[in-house]
Amino acid sequence: MGRSRAVQNLAEDDPHHRPKRKKTTSNVENIEPPKTEGEPVIEGKKALYHCNYCHKDISGKIRIKCTVCPDFDLCVECFSVGVEITPHKCNHPYRVM
Repeated sequence: MGRSRAVQNLAEDDPHHRPKRKKTTSNVENIEPPKTEGEPVIEGKKALYHCNYCHKDISGKIRIKCTVCPDFDLCVECFSVGVEITPHKCNHPYRVM
């Protein structure tokens, strides 16, 4: 037996019936996460911080920042083995960021 079309005809005759709409890019909102003030903006896959020794991306991870050398960061792994890159020395004071 075939399907009954009586239900479909009743839906078309009902003045309160609303047909379903297909999703298109024009009726779907573009939702972006709210930006907080002072938070760096990451565009693409550009690293904000990288280890000066192994060059690994350490953005968003715990990093060690030398307080003597300008713009010098190490990943935890390189810091733990005591790497030294001229002019940085492993006995320089540091901050855990």
